[in-house]
Amino acid sequence: MPLTEGVEYLAFASRSECIAACESILASPDLQHTMRAAVYDYYHREVAPEAHLRSCLARAIGSNAKTGRLNV
Repeated sequence: MPLTEGVEYLAFASRSECIAACESILASPDLQHTMRAAVYDYYHREVAPEAHLRSCLARAIGSNAKTGRLNV
C-alpha cells in the first residue's frame, strides 16, 4: 500500500512549497501528532520486517493458491 499524501507526508515541487510544508508542520502540534501517528502505523503495517515478510508470503501464496505452489 503506498503512502498517502497529506496523511503520511506532505508533497512539494519547489523550494518555497517545501518551506511552506515545513512551516505548516512546525506551526501545528495537531498536524505533527496526526502525521507522526500515521507514519508510525504505516511503518508497522507495511515496512517493518515482519510486515514486509507477511506481504511477500501473501503474494507468493495468494498468486498460486489454486496450485498450492509458491512463487520462488
